[in-house]
Amino acid sequence: MILTLDIGFAKTGWSVMHDGVVKDVGLSIHVKPPKKSNIRVSDILSQRAAKLAADLRKVYREYGCRAIIGEMPSGGAQSASAMAKMAVAAAAVSAMTASLDMPCEWCTPTDVKVAATGLKSGTKPEIMDAVAKKYGWHVDVKQTKTSERKTFHVPTVEGTRKLPGGQFEDIADAIVAYWAMETSNLVKMFG
Repeated sequence: MILTLDIGFAKTGWSVMHDGVVKDVGLSIHVKPPKKSNIRVSDILSQRAAKLAADLRKVYREYGCRAIIGEMPSGGAQSASAMAKMAVAAAAVSAMTASLDMPCEWCTPTDVKVAATGLKSGTKPEIMDAVAKKYGWHVDVKQTKTSERKTFHVPTVEGTRKLPGGQFEDIADAIVAYWAMETSNLVKMFG
């Protein structure tokens, strides 16, 4: 079993994979703290990083995963604050893997786009559609005046979960990270 990740600060998508089969999926979601003037930003960042590490460690142990692979953020944030938060999330995951002696390998966002769509310019909707198509997952499409909204029906160990596109996009990236790394040593060794 391999835990796959799409690392993010606000939410980190994950899946548990074995031999190309999705066993379970989920999100580690970080709720924004209340705005209080007596809380330091560094304390908030530390608390959120610790929660991310604890959430992922729990999944890793629960499923008996033997390795982690994922999409590591590589920049491109809209602001210095967003870039710092991505770095904190990446550091939290890296520290967790090192402290627990977990083998890990990383791919780039471009690797994920290419693995899903064959293009470096692949979009989030194209990646989500590629995942649903590959696994035969049902997708509800609701047309609004200005756009379409999709709900993805994803089988999990608890039954089928209906995930709106905004939640599924991070999970889809985590799944496709596995596709991007299919020839890696960790996938060959641990499924």
